[in-house]
Amino acid sequence: MNRPRLPPIVVALNITLPFLSIALYPYYRGDGITATVVLLAGINVAARRKGRAFFERLSTSIAERKLVENLLLGAAALIITVGTLESAGQILTRTGVVEPYNAMLTMVKQGAEDFRRAHITADKYRVPDPVLLWRPIDRHPYTAQRFKGPLLTVPKPADTFRIMCYGDSNTDGPNRRGWAEVLQEVLEQEAVSGTGKIEVVNAGVAGYSSYQGLKRFRQQVEHYQPDLITVSFGYNDIAPAIGVPDSEFRLPSGWLVAVQRQLVRYRFYRVADKIARRWAPERPPSVGERVPLVDYLANLEGFVATGSEHGVKVVLMTRPHLMPRQELAKVDHNWRGKIPLYNRSLVELGAARGIPVIDVQDYFERHYPNEFYDDCHFTLEGHARMAEMLSQEFAAAGLLPGT
Repeated sequence: MNRPRLPPIVVALNITLPFLSIALYPYYRGDGITATVVLLAGINVAARRKGRAFFERLSTSIAERKLVENLLLGAAALIITVGTLESAGQILTRTGVVEPYNAMLTMVKQGAEDFRRAHITADKYRVPDPVLLWRPIDRHPYTAQRFKGPLLTVPKPADTFRIMCYGDSNTDGPNRRGWAEVLQEVLEQEAVSGTGKIEVVNAGVAGYSSYQGLKRFRQQVEHYQPDLITVSFGYNDIAPAIGVPDSEFRLPSGWLVAVQRQLVRYRFYRVADKIARRWAPERPPSVGERVPLVDYLANLEGFVATGSEHGVKVVLMTRPHLMPRQELAKVDHNWRGKIPLYNRSLVELGAARGIPVIDVQDYFERHYPNEFYDDCHFTLEGHARMAEMLSQEFAAAGLLPGT
């Protein structure tokens, strides 16, 4: 006995929906595939039983409306094309035939690195900003105010001592137990009775230079009214700028950023992008650091001057790294060899201008040289050590209430 043929719309769904689940795989992963299997099973069971008449009428109705039919055919063709390309991209990369372009590490043929566009187009934790270039999202692991830490009361309560920590990825840190979060706990335990509440806010942003950090501080200082800020930049300042430094860098157009942020999710796009880069014209060579040393020092003085205008105490900190200073300073084939120069210049600036400076690099180099999980980021234990050290430094300098 021959089984009755399925209605055309059901046949079309059986063909198209699997490709749709693959096309949406970068967004929903296994959940999308599971949902597709369940949905198709339900549709086929309904089509073979009581729902057959409904699907027959729907197929006839679509066939009679040529515009609707053409639109659905066009959508199906697009879905099948994207699904096929993504399937090919996933297979080729997972089997090691080709490697996809890694959007979070933009490389040019000269070997220089430029992290700026990657944070704009490919980082799920950051969104473009016309002034800051990018900023944190307003949801987990950040607050609606785009910080890690407590949600801040505005205006600041009179009994609250607010510390805001500005810096790059080593300040931004992990989603839990970064040094700013641990510092909050340490200071609460050590707080002098009757001195009010202490808040520690993590204002660090991965990839930020001192140029971006200063602009963010100036945007926020009046609104959030910190009493004390810490400033830790330098690593990204030294990174080579491709084309122009941070002060001249401009965002791509909004629509292009929006499209790129979606495309970089797809393996086939990243494979095609990497192949295209082999044939693309040479990019502009590096023009030097993202923030040259003279501008870096000017930005640090900008933090101090802005803080002075608003009654905010400012503590500058050297940017820590794994390799000992003497060894890193000898590295002349890599931009990271300039890190000791920037740190030394910061210390000299503090001594010359009477600005509080905590030499974090020196502290970790002497006491905890192995508390880094890569060349420039703390382990969780390193974050805890940083918090303990800062609480001691703050108390010794009389920067906290009751000290």
